[in-house]
Amino acid sequence: SWGTGATPTFFGTTNGTEYVTITDNADDSLSLLVMDTQTGSVVCEKEIFGAGNSGTENSAIGIGNTIIVASTYGYPYPALPAGEGPAVPANAAFKGGMVRVDIHD
Repeated sequence: SWGTGATPTFFGTTNGTEYVTITDNADDSLSLLVMDTQTGSVVCEKEIFGAGNSGTENSAIGIGNTIIVASTYGYPYPALPAGEGPAVPANAAFKGGMVRVDIHD
């Protein structure tokens, strides 16, 4: 489904909480959003996997000024609860992959 389903990740070089990042599965491609925890301002918004390979259920890894995100697009879906609508897409080939994004002050 579209939206942020992954757990937010705090990271940074001073105390490890200068930034928070989430992934956003909107519009058929996965974006990484990074916000400054003091101001709430967006410091990075980047498409990280192209259309057709866009999805993650995992929290990003944050260390220093680096973020690593794994693609889980196409990984077998868990069973849906009774009464839920269908998964979108209903199935997809697992493509996998990882991306690294560095934040520069």
